[in-house]
Amino acid sequence: MKKRVLLIEDDTFLLKVFAAHLQNAGIETTTVVDGGKALAAVTRSKPNLILLDIGLPNKNGFQILEALKKKKTTKDIPVFLITKLGGEADRAYGLSLGAEKYYYKVDASFLEIVKEVAKRIMV
Repeated sequence: MKKRVLLIEDDTFLLKVFAAHLQNAGIETTTVVDGGKALAAVTRSKPNLILLDIGLPNKNGFQILEALKKKKTTKDIPVFLITKLGGEADRAYGLSLGAEKYYYKVDASFLEIVKEVAKRIMV
């Protein structure tokens, strides 16, 4: 059974690069660019893991994460946050909402994140 990741990112360049790296690693990838459509995409795609940007239009990543963790059907899906928000308060808040990992886009490489995703979902 192929592993699936839902990538929620509004920067189309980063979205394409992340999706390409994930697909090259053999991971089926569904993408969403609008926070307002994220929860419906989770229901449709049934991902094994979610890569979630925080700064999204219509609904931010914190709101999406909070909603995911409140629903019985989505609360156990691992979520990795990927963001431009590098402050410790943002990181702590994201982790307190239930994110497993928090990546600051400036510091993390695509390959590092894809490696962690693969390691987490190939278990």
